[in-house]
Amino acid sequence: RVESGKLELEYFDFDVRNTVEDAIDSIIMVASSKGIEVVCAMHANIPASCRGDGDRLKQVVLNLLSNAIKFTQSGEVVVRAELESESETHLCLNFSVRDTGIGVPQDAQSKLFSRFTQV
Repeated sequence: RVESGKLELEYFDFDVRNTVEDAIDSIIMVASSKGIEVVCAMHANIPASCRGDGDRLKQVVLNLLSNAIKFTQSGEVVVRAELESESETHLCLNFSVRDTGIGVPQDAQSKLFSRFTQV
C-alpha cells in the first residue's frame, strides 16, 4: 500500500512512550516463553505528546519486534527511540530494533529492501 500511494496516515495526538510500550506488551509473552529479554530504551528528550499516526507507529514497531523475536533463540531484543531533530512544527524520531538473533547473511542483505522479496 505504501508503494501504490494508497496508504493514508491519520493525524492525532498520541504518547510515543505509551505507543511503544503497547507494542512491547503485545509480544512480551512470546518473548518470555523463549527466554528472551525485551528492553525498551527511550531517550529522555522524546516529548510526551506527538501528533501523527500512533496506530501505524505501533504496527511498525510491533512488526519489527515480532521479526526480531521470531529469529532470536536466546538473549535480548532492544527497541530504542531517540529524538533526531526538532523544529517548531515537526519532530524527527529514530526508532531501531536490535536483537541477538541469527542475523541476515551478507549475500542476502542487498535483497532486504527489494520489492516482494523475503529473506
